Amino acid sequence: MPLTGRHVEEDPKLTKALHEFYAAFNDRDIGRLMALFERQAVYIAGSGHHAHGREEIRAALLSALQKETRIIQGARTTIMSGDIALMMSNWSQIPPEGNADPISGTSNIVFRRQANEEWLIVIDNPVGIDLIENSTGFSAKDKS
Repeated sequence: MPLTGRHVEEDPKLTKALHEFYAAFNDRDIGRLMALFERQAVYIAGSGHHAHGREEIRAALLSALQKETRIIQGARTTIMSGDIALMMSNWSQIPPEGNADPISGTSNIVFRRQANEEWLIVIDNPVGIDLIENSTGFSAKDKS
């Protein structure tokens, strides 16, 4: 079904799940983070590595949590179809004071509504379209 441009109300529990992700990351709480992922979820690390399943995702997130940065969510849009939601969200990663400049990007996160009406992450791609450039050398800015 094509997008019509009309606004679709986002499920408040979906919004809550995304906010919980950012809060848990900033609190360095791996238990809360892992509770947001489906058992067979995929997480794509900044390097482009695909972590499959909770054990690999835990290891990838623990590595990310070692950096003393905070993530701030920016604008986002959500596309929903039944129990599946694609959230595209701008973010900034803020280093501790006096360190490197902030970095930013746009994540693509696929959520699935569970039987208990809560939303869990199926795919988390924090690098968004940059994944294409990182893995192929192709840039969305290329003309050819």
